[in-house]
Amino acid sequence: MDSVQMVRCFLSRDPKENGSVRYVPLEIYEMWRFLMQKVHLLTVQEPVVSTWVATGDDYGKSDPDNVETVIEIKFNYRDKNNVGKPVVRYFPEVNFDQIYGYFRQHFPEESKMEGVSRRKGLFMTDRAVPYKLGK
Repeated sequence: MDSVQMVRCFLSRDPKENGSVRYVPLEIYEMWRFLMQKVHLLTVQEPVVSTWVATGDDYGKSDPDNVETVIEIKFNYRDKNNVGKPVVRYFPEVNFDQIYGYFRQHFPEESKMEGVSRRKGLFMTDRAVPYKLGK
């Protein structure tokens, strides 16, 4: 099974609110956090690091108290120069259709999205540890 070191955090406009959950690969988290805070002026709260494990649709033996189901979306997006750029994002299974619909608004020309695939996985909450900046 494939796995990805992942940060789960909450994103909001108001630091007093819990915000909505985000799953970001650890390798790009600091850049993503910088963009969210400095460019979009959002608050990133409660980051924890754990592992996301690809499971396939037939997986169902995990304790729901120890995992969160997260869907990976992958595709190549052809820009105006017809150059393919890989896009990989992770979304909670809860309310996936609504969240994915909002995400798709960032890519208005569906014809430029090649090879869209979905893969179910589990974020291991029982192994999560607080994220420390600079690690």
